[in-house]
Amino acid sequence: MRAGWARTPVTPPIGTALAGYYVAEGRRTGSRAIHDDLYAKALVFEQEGTRGAIITSDLIAIPAALTAAVRAMVTEQIRIPGDCVMVTASHNHSGPTLGPLARPDLLAGHVDTGYVEVLGRQLAGIIAAAAEDLRPVKLGVGTGTSAISVNRRQRRSDGSWYGLPFLGQNFAAAIDRAVTVLRFDRDDGQRALLINYPCHAVVLGPNVEISADYPGATQRFVEESFGPGTLAMFTNGAEGNINPIVHPGPFSESDRLGRIVGAEVVKVAEQLKSEPVGRVAVARRTVSLPMATTPPMEDEADALAAREAKCRVLRQSADPEAVLDEEMSWTTAMLRHLRRRRFGAHVNAEVQYIMIGDTALVSIPGELFTELGQEIQAGSPFACTVLVGLANDIIGYIPPRGCFAEGGFEIEASAFEPGAGEMLRDAIVTDLAQLKGRG
Repeated sequence: MRAGWARTPVTPPIGTALAGYYVAEGRRTGSRAIHDDLYAKALVFEQEGTRGAIITSDLIAIPAALTAAVRAMVTEQIRIPGDCVMVTASHNHSGPTLGPLARPDLLAGHVDTGYVEVLGRQLAGIIAAAAEDLRPVKLGVGTGTSAISVNRRQRRSDGSWYGLPFLGQNFAAAIDRAVTVLRFDRDDGQRALLINYPCHAVVLGPNVEISADYPGATQRFVEESFGPGTLAMFTNGAEGNINPIVHPGPFSESDRLGRIVGAEVVKVAEQLKSEPVGRVAVARRTVSLPMATTPPMEDEADALAAREAKCRVLRQSADPEAVLDEEMSWTTAMLRHLRRRRFGAHVNAEVQYIMIGDTALVSIPGELFTELGQEIQAGSPFACTVLVGLANDIIGYIPPRGCFAEGGFEIEASAFEPGAGEMLRDAIVTDLAQLKGRG
């Protein structure tokens, strides 16, 4: 196996609208400073005619249109098939808004379409740069744990759910704290480390300074620990209902939690023994997932208009807490409505598989709940199965069926019919068994 890697800064201009938090949650302006730069990084691999690429980025999520644009440029310029290119994001909430559901009444500003267009060329460009530097590598794979995360679905004493902006902390609920590391080693001592950890990148809350949050700190720590010639790449996992234990917090906390994860990455990586890679394969499929059918779209739009009008009245007369609750409820419902309008009756969810040795990387085009992620990994025949969330598209929260009856923010924001998550889980487990069987 040969591999090459490269990086490029993708920091947007000051003033850019930031993603992940809404005006009602306290983010009422675009970015006002750059605390630390954002990066995109690419790993290109090749073995016996199979060629592919993985991009990681300090961004919120990758819209399907951006993925398509990057794949088209890579196919034309570098001759890597688009189906063999995985474009991922750390789910960073202190980076630029990329769309496609952005509205200035929900977010503090418009999507900078000029930035997004340049970003597409940058992402294709680093794949080209990495492809120019293909050299033989060996691979080591290992897993550790890091307890900086917690399930955020928590009930209050009256039975209601903690809601936005900061949700809750339920230390008794399902959680996956696995830190997975793929270490690609060259003979000259250079290395690339592909990291996976399932947790929202929201330590900083609705701040207005551009930052890569804790995943950025994790990558910096790893690169500084191993020294020159090291590239650390971060991917998120099945993080739909998982938050960091500090939320919100200052930059000192995002750095601290990032170092904790980074230290575990270094510990795991230092114990690995890299071996030649015996097999590389790439596959892709789409899974048709049903969207919610009720209420009728026009009825929902009318109800949302009435709720928006109620918010305007409350702003003039009610106490701030009552206004926040109503605006959060309207914002969540509007997010769901916009997703229903975008997808229609079904969404074709792309799932991509990159198999390197006995390790399978599986892309998830949204925010899978940790319970479903653990069920996929338990049902996989591969020695190591890495779920890569926020990859190639963003279709929203994907909860298990039981959570729909419970309610809570993620359920109110999800536009799927109950059972869609299980359909996706079963399709992936079936695919992994077939792919493993083919050898």
